[in-house]
Amino acid sequence: MVARLLRLGMGLLLLVAVAINAANIAERFFLARSFVWAEEILILLNVWVVFVGLVVCALEGSHINIDLFRPFVPASRHGWLDRIADLGVAIACGGVLFGSWTVVRTVYRSGQESIAAGYPMIIPHGLIAACLLFAAIVSVGRVFVRRQAKSAASQETDRAQ
Repeated sequence: MVARLLRLGMGLLLLVAVAINAANIAERFFLARSFVWAEEILILLNVWVVFVGLVVCALEGSHINIDLFRPFVPASRHGWLDRIADLGVAIACGGVLFGSWTVVRTVYRSGQESIAAGYPMIIPHGLIAACLLFAAIVSVGRVFVRRQAKSAASQETDRAQ
């Protein structure tokens, strides 16, 4: 449900980007001028789509992984490889979050605003940090939820025997 809503949000962001781009093209073609802020907003929207997509991938476990070891590991142990991949995503997001948080603090203290559109830079940098944090939490959660679900299924199998 959350992933579906996030996907919808990503689609809406892309539609807004297309509308801004089309309006900017029309303005440039018909009036020989353009929106000063358009390129900055388009970049911002694309960055938001990428980081919201990161959260969707973390929720669904659909991030890119390399199945280098899967052919050499029994099928009954593939769940462990998935846990390791999720843990790797959590560690990577945590590492990038550490750097992102430094930027968020710096931007907040300086009160920096974007040059063309004039919005506070804490908004895009804060969203990036929030997406990284959420993806890390979800990935760690997937490690333990998958494990508990497997344990519950194993317990039920044991009771049936």
